[in-house]
Amino acid sequence: MSQAQLIAAHQAMQAGRLDEARRLLEPLAEADGVAAHMLALACRRQGDLQRAETWFAQAQRQRPLDPEIENNWGNLKLAQGLLPEAIAAFRRAVALKPGMGDALYNLGLALLEAGEAEEASAALEQAGDSLPGRAAVWSALARACRSAGRHGDGIVAAERALAIDASYAPARVARALLAADVGEPDAVGDLDRLLEERPADRGLVLAAAAARMAAGDRRGVDMVAASVAADPLWKDGQAALLDWRYQAGEGEAAMSGLEAALDRYPTDPGLLGLLANKGADVVGPGRVLARIDRALDRGGDEQLQAVRAEYLLKLGDLDAAQRALALLPRAIMSEDAAISTALVRARVALAGGNPQVADGVLDELRRQWPGASADMGMWALTHTAWRLLGDRCADWLEGGGGLWRQHDLGLSEPGLMSLAERLRQLHLDRHHPAAQSLRNGSQTSGPLLARSDPELVELRDRLQECWEVHRRELPPALAGHPTLDPAVRDRGWRVAGSWSVRLTDGGWHVAHVHPRGRISSACHIVLPPGPGGELILGKPPPELRTGLAPLATFVPAPGHLVLFPSWLWHETAPFSAGERLSVAFDLVPA
Repeated sequence: MSQAQLIAAHQAMQAGRLDEARRLLEPLAEADGVAAHMLALACRRQGDLQRAETWFAQAQRQRPLDPEIENNWGNLKLAQGLLPEAIAAFRRAVALKPGMGDALYNLGLALLEAGEAEEASAALEQAGDSLPGRAAVWSALARACRSAGRHGDGIVAAERALAIDASYAPARVARALLAADVGEPDAVGDLDRLLEERPADRGLVLAAAAARMAAGDRRGVDMVAASVAADPLWKDGQAALLDWRYQAGEGEAAMSGLEAALDRYPTDPGLLGLLANKGADVVGPGRVLARIDRALDRGGDEQLQAVRAEYLLKLGDLDAAQRALALLPRAIMSEDAAISTALVRARVALAGGNPQVADGVLDELRRQWPGASADMGMWALTHTAWRLLGDRCADWLEGGGGLWRQHDLGLSEPGLMSLAERLRQLHLDRHHPAAQSLRNGSQTSGPLLARSDPELVELRDRLQECWEVHRRELPPALAGHPTLDPAVRDRGWRVAGSWSVRLTDGGWHVAHVHPRGRISSACHIVLPPGPGGELILGKPPPELRTGLAPLATFVPAPGHLVLFPSWLWHETAPFSAGERLSVAFDLVPA
């Protein structure tokens, strides 16, 4: 009788008669793992996630080695927004059944959502071996490769998806985005055609607008402005609009859209996060602080006290910053909030002349939240505290001074001139981006080293030769070290971001670090005549009031590359007149 009921329930599910399927399965599910699994799927399809979880758990108890149950359990966790649990379930499914295409595909999508592009690519490549005729797998692989900076592999994957199904929209979008990144001449047209078909796709609006802006077509601003007007809470659109208008030289007016949105939604976390990240450059820290105070007065998240403390520190009011930190709630709900709060506490402690307090805050952060060790801003503050304390751990972190070095790219003078001219053509903006380190200059948009321009292809080849030499010649491996740990030092590196900076009369970089890199760089192409423009490593920013001297200063030379750890403070000295043209990128383990 139970077998007949299972067959009838299966037929009912296939026909979409889910209530009938559940009635047939419920009497069997307590004792039969297959019935429990089917019942869980029926509940999930009806949106009854709580009952689905109950029956999935029952199915797992009855059939603990069933990869299909683990795969579908992972899908349930995704539906519940529990990404780490979903990834763990998909991994269990693949371990139980290596080469299981659906589980590998789901694992790849989940890893991509988690920001693990390299791991996602590996899972999706294996999924492609198992499901070679499924366009969705190759399209997802194209997205993962793009996120990992492997644009050539991404193009191959997207074109394989389109060979299977030329009308598959996600693959067409992925191919168009890759075309825009590498600078293919038809990229804008491809994105515009896709947008005509999918006018409500805001991600596509943003991509098409960005491609236009990169080509010097300012109509990209109008495209995003229309979408932001329709939905002022669209944070990505607000950010792009602010950046483009500010870089076009509109000054404080670039903030008008964001400020209008905050007038309507003064406590919205997304808008406030954007304000905190970019507002100081555009309208000054005082106006940002006023908005933060307004949000707190209107019931905004008390974690905003950490942002308030950071801005009070920018304004030089150390006492008020300390009072703001005292108002922070004890409970911190997420790792990101814990890290950002601890970094503000450490900065305020350092500025107040209390490096021991800063060291204690950061040490506790690493113990409670191991993921904080991947944040290079945390290591920059830790290194600063150790130097002030005279702690020998500072020497351990510096690797005996063997972590930074200048390399000759071996480019000819005509090659450098040709490269410089191509880079100048890509510098279309009048003003530096908000929330970036440069002053009196401009920065290119998009992944510079992904472009297919011959000058940039040759540059990337020369850069890769240098960074491989640099990696091999680093000091010996040290477990737990942010640069020398074997997981970083002994693996190949990939580009995680790349851009060009063009500074003009009086230009410089303020002291900063790159929180998401592992190795950072400065590749000098054109330098101003006379003094100035030196690259200064290891000197903390003035607001920390440390009085520490630089660890190294490089007098740059055209065609030379300086590589250094991403956690190391770096800045450039101002110069009076001329042009300073450079390329920069971050590297992470592949």
